[in-house]
Formats: sequence, C-alpha cells, structure tokens
Amino acid sequence: MEVHAHFTENNAKLIPGLYMNAEVPIPEIKALAIPEESVVTFEGKHYVFEVLEKNSFRMTAVEIGSSGDGWIEIVNENQLSGKKIAQKGAYTLLMALKNKAED
Repeated sequence: MEVHAHFTENNAKLIPGLYMNAEVPIPEIKALAIPEESVVTFEGKHYVFEVLEKNSFRMTAVEIGSSGDGWIEIVNENQLSGKKIAQKGAYTLLMALKNKAED
C-alpha cells in the first residue's frame, strides 16, 4: 500500500526521497470472500459458477466489493447461502458455456 502525505510544518531533517513509516488504521469487516479466480466478468456483470453436480454448473450473478491478496468480497452473499461455488476456473467454465451455446 502506498500512502501520500502532506506535512503541515517543514522539518529540515526531511529530504526528498526519504522513506517514512506510518500506521494506517484499516477497519475490520466480516464478509464472504472467495478466490478471485472464482469470479468472472461477462457483459459488464460479475458471475460465479454454482456446482449443481459433477460437470454441471449454473452461472449466478453476484455483486462484488473489495478485493486483495487473491480474494474478492461478495456483497450479496445471501444469494450464495448453502450453495457450492466453483473455487477456480470460472473463465474456463464461461468459455465452455458460451462455446456450447454457439453450437
């Protein structure tokens, strides 16, 4: 994380290029987060794939929130309650689904 600061008072000991340490409070929140590769963007919307049975999936629209360290927040988590979500390969599943639809 990069932080940009402006000082209210000048200090002669501070020179250009000098590094400083800072503490930045980040609020903790509890949220449903899944791996970023579980989410795919298609036609301006975000989707995950619900696992129905072996090799059977359903695309489900989701609202995403914050992301970082390979994880992404799902805002409308109640929509996924009790559902098994594919944890990786969403893009591959999307391509397979769209190629099948074009046949």
